[in-house]
Amino acid sequence: MKMWKKKEGVSPVIAVILMVAITVVLAAVLYVMVSGMMPRTTTAPHVTFATPSKQNSTIYYIDVAGVDRSESYTGYKAVLLVNGTSAITLSLSGTAPISGSGSGSYSYLTLKYSDVDGGTKLSGGDRFTVDGGAVALSGNIELKLFWTSTGDEVGKTSWTAA
Repeated sequence: MKMWKKKEGVSPVIAVILMVAITVVLAAVLYVMVSGMMPRTTTAPHVTFATPSKQNSTIYYIDVAGVDRSESYTGYKAVLLVNGTSAITLSLSGTAPISGSGSGSYSYLTLKYSDVDGGTKLSGGDRFTVDGGAVALSGNIELKLFWTSTGDEVGKTSWTAA
């Protein structure tokens, strides 16, 4: 058996380069593993409504009771349904108050959003008004609010108008 007489290792420069490369690879693997466990911040806010209040046979008020995250009202879209049929779709863009009219057999309806506190964010106390004009509202009415960036439904309320 022959013994090695010359004992040479890897040069110090190569050793340092290898250690740095291994550390970078391990850090990248760890980052990928941990980032998959972190919660996403792109979730839609959640909006709650107070019970709709009737002013008269043609007008109902729906007040925003609360929002779990303060966001600009321009990020929302409201949809009013009458007896399960979409009557009005209102994108909350522009300067409040914002209103839209119904179409087809619901052309007499208007839906209005009022930013009560005068800010630019949807917040508790803001108001939606459903107005039937000269026509008394009747049937099952539902107001749904959507977060436009994800399309998620973020709040809804319904009532029976008589």
